[in-house]
Amino acid sequence: MGKNVRAFRSFAVATLLGSTALLFACTEGRDVTRGVDLYRNGHAKDAVAIWQPLASKGNADAQFFLASAYAEGQGVARDPQLALDLYRKSAEAGQPRAQYNLGVMYLKGDGVPASSREAARWLKQSALQGYADAQYALGLMYGDGVQDIPRNLDLSRKWLTSAAQKGHPRAQFLLGRLYFTGTGVSRDVSQATSWFVRAAKNGEPDAVYQLAVLRDHLPRSPSQPATSSLATAARAGFPKAQYDLATALMTGRGAAKDAVTGAAWMLKAADAGYAPAIYDYGIILRDGVGRTADAIAAARYIERSARAGYAPAQYEYGRMLQSSRTGPQQRNAIEWLRKAAAQGHADAMNAVGYAYFDGVGVEHDLSVAREWFERASASGQSEATFMLATMYANGESVTKDGAEAMKLYCTAATQGSERARAMVRSKRASGVMCRS
Repeated sequence: MGKNVRAFRSFAVATLLGSTALLFACTEGRDVTRGVDLYRNGHAKDAVAIWQPLASKGNADAQFFLASAYAEGQGVARDPQLALDLYRKSAEAGQPRAQYNLGVMYLKGDGVPASSREAARWLKQSALQGYADAQYALGLMYGDGVQDIPRNLDLSRKWLTSAAQKGHPRAQFLLGRLYFTGTGVSRDVSQATSWFVRAAKNGEPDAVYQLAVLRDHLPRSPSQPATSSLATAARAGFPKAQYDLATALMTGRGAAKDAVTGAAWMLKAADAGYAPAIYDYGIILRDGVGRTADAIAAARYIERSARAGYAPAQYEYGRMLQSSRTGPQQRNAIEWLRKAAAQGHADAMNAVGYAYFDGVGVEHDLSVAREWFERASASGQSEATFMLATMYANGESVTKDGAEAMKLYCTAATQGSERARAMVRSKRASGVMCRS
């Protein structure tokens, strides 16, 4: 659930402009509500003028809204410390949205020392008053396990369910994912679909896409294309759906092969900033499939995806720089290959190993090369396993060991290395066999 931290709502403007149902029904409450109406209509200074005297008298709702104004610098000069003080006063008086905001501030270390325990304490106080954003935030915290808060899927499901039942779209989607994957619950596709539908109706884009994927795996009439629901989601503007539809059309898997239309959908997903699509569109331009080949534009797309953190693009961009033959570019290439390798990209690990083995872009160092080959080999990279075998055969940075070399050649052959297979055949002719 770690990626879903993005769904914490902005805890100033979003809550400031939200429902005022929690305000108590009295003269002060009506004044606070009038301030909110003024704020909504662009009269922030007038709103602040109403809230300030009420906040000074200890009105928790006025303190909350005034804190939000100071946090955003609307109607007053921005003052994060004063905003924090007001949030704390309001939270201590029991205002649930202030408790939520204070909890998120402790979670992020925003103006206060980061503390998962303090975050959980304030979020729980808010959640127990029925505030859906706080319930959702607790669901994420227990789902991930944050600092001193251990992972607890039962509590995660409990709080996500509470938020989902109050109509929180992201909580509804994540609850659907729990049931769909069987994470902490018995897998229940029907229950998952029900939550996805509710989330989609509430505007959660990931739920719309998830429903499209689910529908494309259901039985259909022979006249209905396998990607019909995916196409619907793609036309609705969801980048992941556009990317998957493009891939289906480019490969002919799940759809009639149509490289031109596939490339067009890939470009849409790329233009939306979806890193895998940016990379794949670069490859489309490089190879001239569905588009006229354009090496310069291809390189730009691949670099853009690499800078967005997509490991295959980082590897490919590193390899492109390696082919430049200039010293600075070679050194820059290694940095990109390292970035991909750090994300577990086996080919990148192997490429870094070769760089140290050959002394290209880095100092020649067989020991470091071997370490990288070992990491790549453990990830199933056959050429790295072949290189390890060769190093044992020749005694390079290791004690020469023919038996270990043969064992590794056999492993590399099994992994798919043609060079290893040729070596195994030549050894077999000499009576040396791979052991099963």
